[in-house]
Amino acid sequence: MVPSNTLCECDQGNPPWLSLLASVVATCLVFLATPAAAHAQNQVTLETVDEGTGESVPARLEFTKSGAKLKRDRKIPAVGERWLIEGVIPIQPPPGDYEFLAQRGPEFKSIRGGFTVERGARDSILIELERSIDMHAESWFSGDLSAELESAILHRWQFAEALDMAVEAHPIADTDPPPKSAASKPAASKKQVDAPKSASPELTGYGWTARSLEFRTSTAGLALHRAPTELAVPETLLAGESTAAMYTLLQQCLGNDEVLCEITQLAGRDVPVLLAHPRARCARLLSVSNRPDQDDALKLARDENAPEFGNWTMTLGKERLAIPILAPLPTRDRIRFQGGRGAGALTEFLYWQILEAGLRLSPTAASGFGRVDSHLGYNRVYAFIESEPSADAWWQAVAGGRTTVTNGPLLRTMVNGGPPGTVQSSYREEPIPLDIAVSLAVREPVDYLDVIFNGETLYSAKLEDHYRRGEFPDLSIDRSGWLVVRVITSGDSGYRMATTAPFYFEFNGQPRISRSAVDLFQRWLERCEQSMDVSEKEHPSTQASLELARTFWTSQLEKANAP
Repeated sequence: MVPSNTLCECDQGNPPWLSLLASVVATCLVFLATPAAAHAQNQVTLETVDEGTGESVPARLEFTKSGAKLKRDRKIPAVGERWLIEGVIPIQPPPGDYEFLAQRGPEFKSIRGGFTVERGARDSILIELERSIDMHAESWFSGDLSAELESAILHRWQFAEALDMAVEAHPIADTDPPPKSAASKPAASKKQVDAPKSASPELTGYGWTARSLEFRTSTAGLALHRAPTELAVPETLLAGESTAAMYTLLQQCLGNDEVLCEITQLAGRDVPVLLAHPRARCARLLSVSNRPDQDDALKLARDENAPEFGNWTMTLGKERLAIPILAPLPTRDRIRFQGGRGAGALTEFLYWQILEAGLRLSPTAASGFGRVDSHLGYNRVYAFIESEPSADAWWQAVAGGRTTVTNGPLLRTMVNGGPPGTVQSSYREEPIPLDIAVSLAVREPVDYLDVIFNGETLYSAKLEDHYRRGEFPDLSIDRSGWLVVRVITSGDSGYRMATTAPFYFEFNGQPRISRSAVDLFQRWLERCEQSMDVSEKEHPSTQASLELARTFWTSQLEKANAP
């Protein structure tokens, strides 16, 4: 086997000063091989190790732009073109040129390598993986809220991605649902795979897992996390009345404080109803529609007077789910949702409207690994845990809004010394000064760093200019509202971003509630009811949920204190 020339090259997408001030993740190309020996059959071993300790660690491996096709041994787990390498794997490649990409989540450097196999080769390739950012050291712990693989194999991929929490989703009322017995009740938990003996949580993640029930239809998306196993969907409802089935389960969760309800399709028809439910805690800001190569398409209606703002085509493996957008969005907003980044921009905008309406839902993220063309942890939610790390502490942090979501940049932000989700108050009408501390690591070029207050830009600067200045200008808050810090990468194929959960500010004990945002959801609720067929609307669970939503939004309008 003939090795390529060794090369180490830093990411050229950002200026060199950013490596010091924003901890840019370098991408290195490593080619290591021993001289070829003459053997009848080619024998090559690939090994991934931690660069610091030399110990074996699991990783994700993809072969790209190969001059020859590499056949995978069936004993090596794979999802699509992504192989799971757990320390050492033997391969028997035919002669040819090969290139690979080894990764283990965004906190480690990506390793690109290449090798040439000659006839009769017998060699080994060592792939050294180096950590670039230690999120644990800053009290941030990662999670992916939806994957569709059997728990044991999912757990193995979890270690390869250094992911702390992985949630195994059990779809209900899906375009391609599992058998009814599996959909109506989660399967019994199977014995989990232990982390590699030599690897610490800093290298492999903590290995926490959970199960959820997940609705995914053209009208609604909802995940019930930490739902008790005794929850069951009546088979008569699963046969076709998915809306009633969803609201029936929600009613069963009313008295259970452990259950975390996550709205997973923020453009879905039933969002105004789901938002009114007392158990609604989270909103999925990055979803299965956000993928590494290209996001799902958003098609806007040509007629500005059309009853639908547009349609969102969600790709779910071989299936496609068409989601009509009934939200009564103003026509002036159309231009901001065009192009490959449109679906992501729309999701973020709708999330901001939720915040404007006075609701404090935590932003979350999920990849759909096992069902869509994405790897585990591509969309991640990081939870801030100051206490001893545990699965319970992680869920409590998510429920409390102490989160940051990302599908690329690693953003860590504190405002006045506190993490996202904190509430800061003023009772003397005195402005609250802002001390914003931001740390950022990126692989793709990022144009701007934004501070958003109540949906408007409070501060925006090119990343280069911001870090050259070295600090934020004097900023302060003089009224109730919410604030997020975000960055968006400059690519056009999808919405690659990182954003904090909101920081909240209250003056005289009054949270902000916008009349225009509440009005949007009231009109959206009317459209939702009008689009329901008779059987949907007349089911007792649906009727109860609709009545709850009407009462809730009327109450929000009465409490509104902002335009």
